[in-house]
Amino acid sequence: MKKYIFSDLDKSLIFSSRSIPDKVKSSSICCFSRGCDNSRGLWVPKPYLDMINSLDGEIVIVTAREKKDVDKLELPFNYSYLICNFGAEVYGNDRRLNTLFNNEDAVLMSDFIALLSENNLSKPLKYNLVNDLPAVAHYVFSTESEAKEEFERIKGGTSALKDRLSYQINGRHFDIFPRNCGKEKSVEWLIKNFFQAPAFYFGVGDSIIDHEFLKLCDIAITPTNSQLFNNIGEN
Repeated sequence: MKKYIFSDLDKSLIFSSRSIPDKVKSSSICCFSRGCDNSRGLWVPKPYLDMINSLDGEIVIVTAREKKDVDKLELPFNYSYLICNFGAEVYGNDRRLNTLFNNEDAVLMSDFIALLSENNLSKPLKYNLVNDLPAVAHYVFSTESEAKEEFERIKGGTSALKDRLSYQINGRHFDIFPRNCGKEKSVEWLIKNFFQAPAFYFGVGDSIIDHEFLKLCDIAITPTNSQLFNNIGEN
């Protein structure tokens, strides 16, 4: 039976080098460093890599990152498919296979940007782009409390669009993007159009928003102390 591993990246499979406990640093693998500053690199704990390899299946990355931000990672494994921008795009063999981000979504993000300006709200650190258009507003703050406070302000100031936007917060980061572009929707599309039964699906994710695509898998894995782990039973 064919096996597929759908895995989120950040805080699921790769971690900031600053967040890895000393006891596991010696068994970690560097997958990306910023210039010569190894303290700012990203790491894969070796036991995680061993687990992925032991499953002996095709890997599908399911991430909030843009494709270019995945391409720059020196990942210690090969993957067959990439779902990026919170599900907005699907790639296989470096070729885009599908996009959920449509003209209505482009107008929606334009309206969101206008509301930020009209209501004097914080601009994102960056916009992830699809077809050179803003598709995901990505915010990063110094502390979790600062991120939460600003997250609530922006939700309130853009409430006119709340039924069509997804608001995702996880620690010091939060993202806002069209609800039409969900990770689970692209996972469903990929399964329907490229994978043949019988197949067995493993899922790895850390955030509450990952729960939807993990439900499509036969087995779901989340790290202890992840956002999803700490909210099990809450929803």
